[in-house]
Order: sequence, then structure tokens, then C-alpha cells
Amino acid sequence: GAVAAAVLLVVAVTSLAGNGSRVVETRPAAPSPATASTEVPVPTSLAPPPPEELAHGWSGVWPFRTQAERIAYLDAGATHYDDPVEVARAFAVEYLGMVDPVVSEPSGPGPDGTLDVVVQPRGEGGRRLEPGALETMVKLDPLGPPWNVLFATAANIQLDGPAFGGEVSSPVTVTGESRAFEGTVQVEVRQDGMEAGEALGRGFVTGGAGPSLGPFSGQVAFDSASTDEGALVLLTTSAADGSVQQATVVDIAFAAQGTTDVTVFFHRGEELVPVTRSVASTTGVLGASLETLLAGPTEEERIDGLLSWFSEETEGMLNGVTIDSGGAAVVDVGDLRPLIPNASTSAGSEMLLAQLGATVFQFRTVTSVEYRLDGSCDAFFEWLQRGCEVIERPGG
Repeated sequence: GAVAAAVLLVVAVTSLAGNGSRVVETRPAAPSPATASTEVPVPTSLAPPPPEELAHGWSGVWPFRTQAERIAYLDAGATHYDDPVEVARAFAVEYLGMVDPVVSEPSGPGPDGTLDVVVQPRGEGGRRLEPGALETMVKLDPLGPPWNVLFATAANIQLDGPAFGGEVSSPVTVTGESRAFEGTVQVEVRQDGMEAGEALGRGFVTGGAGPSLGPFSGQVAFDSASTDEGALVLLTTSAADGSVQQATVVDIAFAAQGTTDVTVFFHRGEELVPVTRSVASTTGVLGASLETLLAGPTEEERIDGLLSWFSEETEGMLNGVTIDSGGAAVVDVGDLRPLIPNASTSAGSEMLLAQLGATVFQFRTVTSVEYRLDGSCDAFFEWLQRGCEVIERPGG
């Protein structure tokens, strides 16, 4: 079951002295979780169910992907994952992408044998933040040492779904409550073995931007996984430098996926030609179609005369797709300008917009589309030497 974060009577910050010994500095205790507004909660959705109820029979996100890996570590006589403080520190740096975090001494074990270790980013100039500020609680499993991270949770990123160990398919629906700069929480889907900076798919959800938590709900599409398990990672970042501040991480399993056929459009001469591709099954067919379009024609198709500005260089540059209840679509792509500068010519922009439009408007539910470049309609159309516009379905 869920285990509330224990009260830290003393928070210890470790560093290395010049002689290599470990220095432990103590600071005043954090306020009791009963009264502290910064209490790190453990939502029911994160509480690990019994192993036999997990879709894949294993719990945890880092560093051991399977029980076999833990056993191999023990058989080898290794010791580098035996210190819970250093495991939490390595997780924060290598998996979350934090820079030189402050790490507490562990609290616990709790009734279920788990340990809690709190990590925090540093403030300006490397200063330590006040206890309770921007904390991420790292939950370590009861089998240590060696220690494995079961999950991580932050008071400002409270995940309702998917639940711990739940099966997900693309696109995954993400719900909960959060509080962040401009309300933005970054979401990543990772398979086992991926570290900070790697993901099968990325997106964002928008929760609260003020003093209170606000609800969020969104979908994130992701590529097919080559492992059975992975993790959903939700991050908030600094408005000043983009560094990771807090995170909530939950173990997930990937549902078995079939395939879906999608159609994209390239040119042969001045004619648009439909091309069918098979992709992993998804309910986000428009997004999958645009992902496929951005990958461009294959080498054989180019030899056969198919033309497009899109290629392997632009593959994976779809930031996201949304469609509202009235059928208005927004397609956001990364900065394509350095990769296809000639698309800004009159003929080049016509080809690019024609291929995008044919791919988008094949879906009868789409009534209009707005294209954006890293979130900016103005930037997209300035690149094509036009003004920002919402393109209506041809023929009404």
C-alpha cells in the first residue's frame, strides 16, 4: 500500500572533503507533514500492487530492469548500488537530469520496508533551498541493498493515471494535478534502459500556474518499445535555465501492439501521390500519419520519383497534434528551418503545405488546421514568407 513520507528529524547534506571523506552537514528539521504545505504525497496510483498483480511481474524503474539484473549484480559482488543516498543521487542525475542535487539521508524503513530519500535542485549560485522547497521523494524498494527505485513523486506533480505498473498503449492518457511555471509539465514515455534525454515520446500537460494545484489531462504518443516495461516521467523545469526541478516517475508496462495502416502524401512531379505505411496500432491516427510524413519517402520511393522536403533528417520532429471538439487541428513541429531552408521559396512552400494539407484533411473530422513551429504560428508562416493563418478544409 501507499506509504506516507516520514518526518525527517534531521536532513543531512553530503559532500566530499579534500581528503575524500564524506562530510555530513545537518540542518533544522522540515515541518511535520501534518502541517507542511510542501508534503510529498504518495497517491494511490503510485502504490505498487503485489508483484503477482503487476502486468509484467516486476516493479521498479532504476537501475535494475529485471530481477535477473539484480541477481547478476549480487553474484558479481558489486557494491555501487548499496548506499541508498548515492542511489537516489545517481537516479536524480542520470535518470531525471538534475544538476548536482541536494540529497537527504534516508528515512525509514516504513512498515513495508521501503526507504524514502528526498532530492532537491539547487538555487542560484548553487545555494541550498529551504527544506520542503521543490522536493522530489525517491522511494526505494524493500529488497535493498542493493537498492532499486520504485517510483518518485513530487507535491507539485500529483499523478492520477496511469497507475503504477499499468499497461499503456500509444497515445497514453495522463491525468492528475500540478503546479508549475506557466502550468507546463513535461511528459516523457521511456522504455527500460533509457536515461535522461532519451524517450519514446514526449509531450506536455498544463495544470495550475498559480499558488494552487490545477487539474491536467492530456495524451502523449510514443514509438513502439523494444522492452516490455518502462516508465512515465513527468518533469517541471526552471524558468531561468531550463534545468529539472521536480519529477514524478511511475513504472509502466507496454501493451502488446498490432499495426495500423496510415496514408501520407508525397509528390511525383506536380501530382500528389498517396503512400500507405504500417505503424504500431494507435488511436492517434492523425499524429501517426504526420510522424510518418515527416520521415519522408524511402530511398526506393525517391528512386521511383517521389519527392518531398521531409526526410530522415526531419523524422521525429512532430512536437504534438491537438484537435478540438469542432474539428480544429493544431500541428506543432520542431524548427525545420535549418534542415529544409528551400521550403521558403514560393514553389517550395506550396509543396510543403500541399503534402501537409493532404495528409491532415484526409480525415473528415478535421475542419481546419493551424501549423506552428515550436509553438509559434507566426514563426511557421514567416519561414514560408507568409502571415500566420488558419487553413480551412478545401471546399468547405
